[in-house]
Amino acid sequence: MPSESEFEKDMTKMYGLFEVVKHEYDLYFAGMRKEPPTKEYRDLERMVKRYANSPLQRLSQQFRLATFNGKFAIYSEQWNKWLRAKEDGFVGDPRILGAVRKAKKAYMDMEKGAKEKEKEKEKETPKEVPAPRPTAPTPPAEELFDVQAASDGSRAVRKLFDDFVAASLQAGQVPQWDFSSFRVHLANQKEAILKKYKGKEVQFTVQTKEGQISLKAKIVK
Repeated sequence: MPSESEFEKDMTKMYGLFEVVKHEYDLYFAGMRKEPPTKEYRDLERMVKRYANSPLQRLSQQFRLATFNGKFAIYSEQWNKWLRAKEDGFVGDPRILGAVRKAKKAYMDMEKGAKEKEKEKEKETPKEVPAPRPTAPTPPAEELFDVQAASDGSRAVRKLFDDFVAASLQAGQVPQWDFSSFRVHLANQKEAILKKYKGKEVQFTVQTKEGQISLKAKIVK
């Protein structure tokens, strides 16, 4: 079973290698490269197969790997179709080239639409931690919430992130952040709240309310 640091390193490498393979296939099908990027593709495929046989305990890791595998499978199927068409001698036919361009454009439009929907979903998600306003009064007691995990300490932040991912998946939602962006978001919220309410510490916990996943904050005086 890979360690957390090894998993993060491999995922970065896999995404980077995927972009290389995609670029090289685009050059090949456009006639700007003589041979397909077979070696690069097989290197990436070996990494994907390695993790297919390596169970991951964290839900956040499982989610990231499943997302990548889905993307890789879609592109692999398309590349194989284009390779077969080229081997069969149909690539010179402008109707086939048009179909290839149409298929690529349709997939790009689909990806763009999915990203736009995700951005709209993030905008609609209620922000329950108040934005900093230096002149605002101290919040009433009902705006402060009981919590379990502190906002500092790597283990506490990781536990909070895992709770956030688990709650999001259980609610049928795609998590808003990966661990790195989640940690940055948490630090920014902590700084803003302490600046506004002059507390010593801020604690957070994950809350599910009416299908919405949010972070609740409590100021420690």
